[in-house]
Amino acid sequence: MNGRVLINLPTWDKPLRTPATLAWYDNETEAWTNFGFDRVDPFVLAETFFMKQIAEGQQGEQDRYTGYRTDLLLALAAQSAKEGKRIEVKYEA
Repeated sequence: MNGRVLINLPTWDKPLRTPATLAWYDNETEAWTNFGFDRVDPFVLAETFFMKQIAEGQQGEQDRYTGYRTDLLLALAAQSAKEGKRIEVKYEA
């Protein structure tokens, strides 16, 4: 196959503002195929998943530091954007 793919994703902090979309341009047929997806709040999905694990008494794949690591990476990404430079991620498990 030969063509072009355009992917648009919502921002992490406003997941319900715009839905994810994918468009495929096929060079052979010279036609676009568009795929649209429902607006989904990944935080609600994650919370539902974790609540089910808690109810079943399962630890699951995520450890107790998952939220901390996520918050750290989001804060460093925001700092990088604000300062316009790379930020070294220093983290020890």
